[in-house]
Amino acid sequence: MTIAHPFTNDYSRSAHPKILEDLVCLGTRAFEGYGCDELTTQASQLILEACEAPEGAVYLVHGGTQVNALYVDFVVRPWQSVVCVESGHIATHEAGAVEHLGHRLVTLPADEGRMDAAVLEDYLRSWRDSQLREHMTEPGLVYISQPTELGTLYSRKQLEALARVCRSFDVGLYVDGARMGYGLASEANDVSLADLSRLTNAFTIGGTKCGMLFGEALVIPDAAHAGSMRTLIKAHGALLAKGWLLGVQFLTMFRDDLYTSITRTANERASRLTATFIDAGFEMLIASPTNQIFPVLPLELARELIETFGVYEWEPVGESRLCVRVVVSWATTDEDEAALHEWVRSHALR
Repeated sequence: MTIAHPFTNDYSRSAHPKILEDLVCLGTRAFEGYGCDELTTQASQLILEACEAPEGAVYLVHGGTQVNALYVDFVVRPWQSVVCVESGHIATHEAGAVEHLGHRLVTLPADEGRMDAAVLEDYLRSWRDSQLREHMTEPGLVYISQPTELGTLYSRKQLEALARVCRSFDVGLYVDGARMGYGLASEANDVSLADLSRLTNAFTIGGTKCGMLFGEALVIPDAAHAGSMRTLIKAHGALLAKGWLLGVQFLTMFRDDLYTSITRTANERASRLTATFIDAGFEMLIASPTNQIFPVLPLELARELIETFGVYEWEPVGESRLCVRVVVSWATTDEDEAALHEWVRSHALR
């Protein structure tokens, strides 16, 4: 069934018109293969400038699960595990990609989708001090996402605390930025790409959910630690022959700050919709400052909202209510937003 005004996800429409225009303008020009083209070089330079990481390296691949698995395979040894929160994307929505590589996932309780530095430190200390340590997987990497699966954000202070813990135990810190654009553009955000370069071992800048046809940029702030990444990318079947298709999209996104301008608009729409849900008497599962919002509705209304707008069933709340995930996209239109405002107001609880 076709949904007239979809709020299902942020990747169901092709790409921002400027990207499509730039692709068309390339016509039948020939480029070097496998990301060795001038477009990819220019895009990588712009990304490193934005990250204030002149000594860094950028690798472009087409998918989020793909890049997460790649980086884990690159840095985590066979006897090591990856630590994330229970709601972490690699633990809930990647079909066991990390486990398929032979690495255990250790999940910790989340605080509104975020990993707490004190909880992480307790876990790492308990592993380090255990008399049975040789019988356990060694923590090799800490995985978080910005924004989180609940649309919440790590503050700079929280990220700095996590980085301190990771460094004190000599464990890497990796940030999945599949929706990074919405995080960077949020009014609640105080974490920059430069902060991520300073505090993490690696992070991704997502394009697939932020206005591109496809594409994720893996940023390693210190290229000296990048090793044979290109060879590993090839071994994973992820070295795109037409790599310039990725290069031109990131070039378009970072040339005139398109990446954050379109995601900022999505966040503003989400904020207005949150206010409408609350004004209509609906509770929000969590206060999200980005493009994903989580209203809680009576079951019948939730089912109607799911059918009408294609929103995603998130989790039951008690026996008579259901939380749904409403995703505002970079491509959401004024008409889409108006239709949802009208539905919410017409089904107000008060």
